[in-house]
Amino acid sequence: MQKQSDIKCNWKFQLALSVAIFAVFSIYVPALGALGLDLTNGTLLSEGSRLFVSVALATVCGFLIREELGKKRPLHLSGRTKILLGLLGAVFLIVAFQIGMFFNWMDVLQLDPVSILKCFFIAVAAAVFEELLVRGLILSALEKAFQNSRHRLLLAGLISALIFGALHYYNLFQNASLGEINQQVFYAAALGVMFAAFRICFQNLWLPILIHFAIDFQPFIGEGGGGGGQSPWTFLLLLFVPLALMAAVTLFSAERDAGICRKEEEKE
Repeated sequence: MQKQSDIKCNWKFQLALSVAIFAVFSIYVPALGALGLDLTNGTLLSEGSRLFVSVALATVCGFLIREELGKKRPLHLSGRTKILLGLLGAVFLIVAFQIGMFFNWMDVLQLDPVSILKCFFIAVAAAVFEELLVRGLILSALEKAFQNSRHRLLLAGLISALIFGALHYYNLFQNASLGEINQQVFYAAALGVMFAAFRICFQNLWLPILIHFAIDFQPFIGEGGGGGGQSPWTFLLLLFVPLALMAAVTLFSAERDAGICRKEEEKE
């Protein structure tokens, strides 16, 4: 059995590695630019190169938690949690329709083949890297950090969502306005709670990656703030607060299911 001190060191080490990996992600483009290799010109080659680096960094994240991901099995979800997951999915579909996700797909498919491929590269890079980093490495570390808490999964999910939102301040370096980025941070955090709920309930990253890709597969994804300008805060609050609350309730229910499973395992 792993000692408490080892676990404490382990989660701190994981968080430190997460910071280091994100730092590499943040500085490699300007660093290469200083060496004469411009990856900001929007060409297919530059987007392909950025995809390669993002997948490489995501692979590092996956490698660091490979044993944990391999050992984890899906939770034995109660009927209550399954209903909540269904409701969460329904709320997300409403949000997706309101933010124009499905129309964005159609807009992308009307572009020329090279532009479609660039949008695909950007969406894949963001989905794979961010999910392996946040819902993989960081969420794993937070679960260990709160292992003695009654609400370990809920706390880990909520804090990972806040971190996910805050990471989008990186886009300030991509000529986006602070107002746009503040909104992006807000709705990214709300979506992060949903991603965490799916990751914890199903104990894998495939569904968060696919949904993340679906959201980011849009014609203006390469622009720092999203390219669509600012939306009224009332509109965003009405959409994303219910989504975050439904996801949090789902996490709470899944936490209870996990606790019941642990007690049954201890009896055996």
